[in-house]
Amino acid sequence: MPTNLQRFTVPPPAPERATEILDSTLAARGLEGAVPESAVPKIAAWLGNNPRAITAFVSCLASEQLDDLLDLDRSSWELGDTTRSPQLVEHLERLFWEKTVSRLSAASLTLAENLAVFRRPFKRDAVRAAAEGVQQWENSYTILTNSFIVERSGPVSVVNPVARQLLLASLNRNDKRLRAAHARASKFFARRVSVAEPTPRALVRTGSHYLEARHHLSLIGDNALVEDLSAKLRPVLRVASRYRTIDFDSVASVKTLTATLLGILAGTDSGEPEVRAILVQLLKSRAESGDDILALHHARIATRTLTDIDLWREFVRLAAVLETPLFLERTAQRALRLPDESASRIVREIAIELLIKDDIKRGLTVLDLALETLPSRYASYLQATKGFLLEKRGETDSAIDMLRSSMRALPRGEKVNTRNFEEACLLAYRAGRRAALRDLQSIPDLDGRRGSGLVAFAKMLEQMLDDDFLGAADTGRPHLDYIAVAAQVAFCELVSGNPAAARRTVASHPISNRSFAWLVAVIALCSEEPDVYVQAISACLRRAPTESEMENATLWLDLWDVEPDRPEPYPGFNYPRLPRQLTQLRDDLIFLSQSGSRLSLVDRNAVMLPTIVSGSWADARPVRTTTGTDHDVPVINPKALIHITMQQNQGGNSVETNNNFGSAGSIGSNSTNHGNVSQSNEGGVIALAQRLEALEDLMLHARMSPPDGGRTLAALEGAKEKLEAGDEISANAGLKSITKWLGEKVSNVAVGMSAGLILKSLGY
Repeated sequence: MPTNLQRFTVPPPAPERATEILDSTLAARGLEGAVPESAVPKIAAWLGNNPRAITAFVSCLASEQLDDLLDLDRSSWELGDTTRSPQLVEHLERLFWEKTVSRLSAASLTLAENLAVFRRPFKRDAVRAAAEGVQQWENSYTILTNSFIVERSGPVSVVNPVARQLLLASLNRNDKRLRAAHARASKFFARRVSVAEPTPRALVRTGSHYLEARHHLSLIGDNALVEDLSAKLRPVLRVASRYRTIDFDSVASVKTLTATLLGILAGTDSGEPEVRAILVQLLKSRAESGDDILALHHARIATRTLTDIDLWREFVRLAAVLETPLFLERTAQRALRLPDESASRIVREIAIELLIKDDIKRGLTVLDLALETLPSRYASYLQATKGFLLEKRGETDSAIDMLRSSMRALPRGEKVNTRNFEEACLLAYRAGRRAALRDLQSIPDLDGRRGSGLVAFAKMLEQMLDDDFLGAADTGRPHLDYIAVAAQVAFCELVSGNPAAARRTVASHPISNRSFAWLVAVIALCSEEPDVYVQAISACLRRAPTESEMENATLWLDLWDVEPDRPEPYPGFNYPRLPRQLTQLRDDLIFLSQSGSRLSLVDRNAVMLPTIVSGSWADARPVRTTTGTDHDVPVINPKALIHITMQQNQGGNSVETNNNFGSAGSIGSNSTNHGNVSQSNEGGVIALAQRLEALEDLMLHARMSPPDGGRTLAALEGAKEKLEAGDEISANAGLKSITKWLGEKVSNVAVGMSAGLILKSLGY
């Protein structure tokens, strides 16, 4: 647990409250008449209104005259109402306690000294042990409590802190009495070092006794008895370490158990691996200064014999922070003696830590050693990590060739690892290597449903290199159950200006990683779905976005530009090329490692998605149209596919609105595009599937904000039902009843294309 806790100084009570405390303390000792009533407020002020100083004063007053106490510092007494400094109050408090302690009888002083060596609050049985050899100790204990040297709080008591300092100072001047006091205390605690049942909970109960006994024995130099106590607990710890019931969230339990185990294992450099494994976890939870060094020491010893994967992972984590790359390399060599699966995982983690330490060469060395040593069935994940390191070093071609060769070299009947295949394909796509993508499609054993999905994945990326995003989407659609293919299909649909289709494509898959979350967020941005956007962008960030991030219109681009240290799906890897058709920049954005930020030369104000974001959650900014006029809608595609002219009567006036709709979303009231292809009012033949898809889009939009009490939604649903039944005339009749609503939706960035298609099919 953190140790950087703040210390607060509590101010003294108000003068009136301090006067009440002095009155009640005098009454508790039967000293009401020892101080004139009129002098009580002045004495409280003289003592700085400090409750501890008041207690010391009353304790001393039991055996001293008031004037004698005032004479201890007459000059400060005569200052009257002047505020007393804390230093003066502490000085007076110490003077009072010195007088009180000096007047104790020999028996009471011995008992007080014996109790002063206790570091923690004690109960009646501890007083009895400390009073061994003290005649009539009950009377002495009563004297100590009446004089406030021992302060009681319910069933436990403590020695007043200032009085304790004086008593310990007295003991330190007499070695014989000092050793005797610690011997009594150690004997008291040592008798309690026993565990009826070997569980972590029982260890917490007895751990504090062990620690106190060890403390007192160490002070008198009885190391033999310390070792005896430690040996007594070690077998219990071995059994207790097998339990998984330690409450690592309990600060008190963690502190007690950590100190107990450290004490028991002190001075040993071997043995007790199970106990040391538990200690490593406890030190991680306690997290005090230096605990990481202690944890590394005990983890190193424990991993000599234990193969527990969690222990090894913690060992690697600590070594990565505290040790050298050479140490990590040697640890990887040791790890190869683990069971094969564990060895594979630990070596991969060490390779990544070496990458972070900027020693990729050594990371590749340990991976190659593991590939030579471990059975081939564990090779695929090692090869994936090796490909990641090679790509990080700027050797993308080597990474692609290594992954291709390893897949071609698989024994007959052994399936290609999907992750490795995807990694090879995406690296080839990023590097623009068409030949490699074609070669990957011909790897043996890519048969069956799974194999055809992998082939489709590689084929899609090859088509995307040729800017054939519609063709790539068609290639992938038969394999939408394969999430990697579905993600690329949705990306292609987005690039092609159809966020509604992209939204449908990703809807059947849960957000499983940061890369997929990023894609869903961008689609939601284009579809004007703020709730979905916040959920997805939070998954990508792995936290809730800040207010400034929510206002950042290109946050999606910033996240695409982030390259993690560790191998995991990330946007720039799964979507390494942001086509100019998507961003409306002059060139594609390509994610390359070793190149710094991909956005350093990008004019963010020139970046435009197929739609805009609107609403209070992220303000849309005006962007330039091709005519140079500022609008709140971006002009995306220079070749619009649909031109619609709607005439509506508003208050008796005929209003004509021109709406251009491009394949990538050239949308907007009176927007224009160079090279528009305008459709005549006669309309044209639109496939039934397109019309049904458009109706589904519009129905979804209508459900989100039902217009006209549901009348429009009912018309859309009825038209879809009639079309599916082959009754086009009835379907068109129903749709013509909502042409005004459809006309309004043509300029909507989410469903504009769908509305345009339906209107075109009706002859508008």
